[in-house]
Amino acid sequence: MQKCTTVLSVSPAELGEQLRDVTSWPVFLPGLASVTATAPGRYTFVVHQSGMAHEIEVAVRPTAEGMLWTVLDGPAWNGRLYLHAVDARRTRLHLELEIEPRGPLPAVADLIEIVDGATVTHTPA
Repeated sequence: MQKCTTVLSVSPAELGEQLRDVTSWPVFLPGLASVTATAPGRYTFVVHQSGMAHEIEVAVRPTAEGMLWTVLDGPAWNGRLYLHAVDARRTRLHLELEIEPRGPLPAVADLIEIVDGATVTHTPA
């Protein structure tokens, strides 16, 4: 899991309102190229990983602490944004990302397993 925290010079209420515009998230989320709304609370994220662009269907919802998103199908690209008031004008923003590899290398890794330095090839039955 990747984590990072920063303090922003914006009130918690204002930052919370800005985060509700999920289509603006590519500005600050690493690897997120674009966001398209597909239905209420549902979005397509285009992420760059393993040198390729991947479309990921996610559900996004506000929580008491910030925002939460989960992948609807496929490898994880899940996350949470936590907002904590430092004072009336500053907010601590904490990001947690759970990302599983995508692309051709993970597919190959599913077929080949390294065990104690030896390569074991799985042959379909």
